[in-house]
Amino acid sequence: MTVRFVAQGRATEVIVTHEGIASAPVRDRHELGWQGCLEGLASYLQDEPELG
Repeated sequence: MTVRFVAQGRATEVIVTHEGIASAPVRDRHELGWQGCLEGLASYLQDEPELG
């Protein structure tokens, strides 16, 4: 698994690549899990005061 953070102006794009998953159903469950985690992170960070 790799996670990349790419600057997009004042935002950051997070790219998660999860390899070696055995089947499409397992991949789909992982995809849903990662989407939920990243959406939760985005929501949390939206509520935080800006740094700097």
